[in-house]
Amino acid sequence: MFHSTFNASHSALGASVVDTPKEVFEASDVTLALLFDYASVRNTVLSDPPSLRGKRVVQMSTIAPKDNLALLQAVEEAGGEFIEAPVLGTRSVAQAGKLQVILTSFMRSER
Repeated sequence: MFHSTFNASHSALGASVVDTPKEVFEASDVTLALLFDYASVRNTVLSDPPSLRGKRVVQMSTIAPKDNLALLQAVEEAGGEFIEAPVLGTRSVAQAGKLQVILTSFMRSER
């Protein structure tokens, strides 16, 4: 169930619709970003960056590794935790409910 969304089509699923992506981040402890490409993710997550202290950003778009590393750095600088979880599958696979998610995380050594 959605808590809040920037996509009005999710209101039918019980989500409250907000005006900006920043409001989604502020209202949620965990935010899923499943967008078309890196530019879309970057513009959504970083265009008006919220404080992410104590929040998790789960980046689910299939984008280049270097772009995920750039997002990792930006999210961590904003105080959040970054989780990479790209989704694999075509439209027909999605419609059949059989998408695959690759869940990853970045380990940091304590110094």
